[in-house]
Amino acid sequence: MSTKTGAFQCAFLAGLRRGEILALSPSNILYDEQVIDVASSWDTKTHQIVAPKSRAGMRRVPLPDQLAGLLKRHLAT
Repeated sequence: MSTKTGAFQCAFLAGLRRGEILALSPSNILYDEQVIDVASSWDTKTHQIVAPKSRAGMRRVPLPDQLAGLLKRHLAT
């Protein structure tokens, strides 16, 4: 799976925003709990990972089985 495809799947299946996807790390994907822990975002102006603008930006998003499988395969390569 290409990085572009993975990003699209995260956006489409989990409802993540572009900056949230760019700031994701493997430690944010909690397979046992079936959630993605959204705790940061990528700032396109400063080119840095930053805290979300509001408390609502820090959240746990359900991790669909289809996306979990795609991410596991992608991160294994």
